[in-house]
Amino acid sequence: MFLITGGSGLLAGRLAKFLLANHQKVRIVTSEEKINELRSFFPKDSIDVVSIDINDLNSLQFAFKGVNYLLELASPNANECNHNYSKSVKGKILRSKKIAEFALHSKELKKVFYFSSIHVYGESLVKKVTEDSLARPISKYALAHRKSEEIFFNTLKGSKIKVLILRLSNAIGPPISYMSNCWQLVAFDFAKAAVNHNQIKINSNVENSRDFFPISFLEAAILSLSKKEISSGIFNISSFSNLKLIELAEIIKSEFDIITGRKIDISLPSNKDCVNYVQNFNISNDKILNVTNFNPSMLSIEHELRKLIKFLL
Repeated sequence: MFLITGGSGLLAGRLAKFLLANHQKVRIVTSEEKINELRSFFPKDSIDVVSIDINDLNSLQFAFKGVNYLLELASPNANECNHNYSKSVKGKILRSKKIAEFALHSKELKKVFYFSSIHVYGESLVKKVTEDSLARPISKYALAHRKSEEIFFNTLKGSKIKVLILRLSNAIGPPISYMSNCWQLVAFDFAKAAVNHNQIKINSNVENSRDFFPISFLEAAILSLSKKEISSGIFNISSFSNLKLIELAEIIKSEFDIITGRKIDISLPSNKDCVNYVQNFNISNDKILNVTNFNPSMLSIEHELRKLIKFLL
């Protein structure tokens, strides 16, 4: 059985749906007030939806009963880390300690997947960033993830439980519901603007670039890694290529035209002094491709953008 935390999030919902479709048992964790709503997005009686009190041993025991794989996705986003350090960052670190310490004594747990971020590598990077590159987290968000990585590695070191740290770049694909907090992310914002306003508005420098990967690649990677006999370690989840914002907008524009037959405009920023964020480095995905034997063609984002647009229509 898979236990997925952060149940109302983009990736948690998608992973739960994918694993169920692949005949896996899934238990998903969300806040008490969202249990019924989250359950409604899945076929009746197909999934366990629970809440966890990390300070309550009985609550943890109930959630972990029968669990072989933990997907630890619960995490504040970057804005939450910046605006409320005590609640978001300190709370996440405390949660990681509690979950890791409980997991250590679980008799059935085989693997912990901790979902981290490429931001732990820091800023001003150049050339090729691999899993062996030194982590130099700068932002509060990155620091929280790096600390949590260390907690899971150190707490479960020497145990039978394998710890797989997944450092993600930028995921693209439709959520299972509008309740997912993903709409402020650039690809989702562009797609939503195309559907709702027939226009994509770029508010920052069009040359800014990011690494994007399709959620379908992550789904397949999780299922593959869960079945393999592998040691604890770090895996980058990335496409190993960067897209400029204008290139991303053009792809969404093209896909929108194919689906709807409607032409849309791309509005460029008037301020030529926009802050640049051009990635002069690539996030290596050699390790995950080698371990899973996946074809790099799986990293095309067009099919996930197409599904995202259709979800919004």
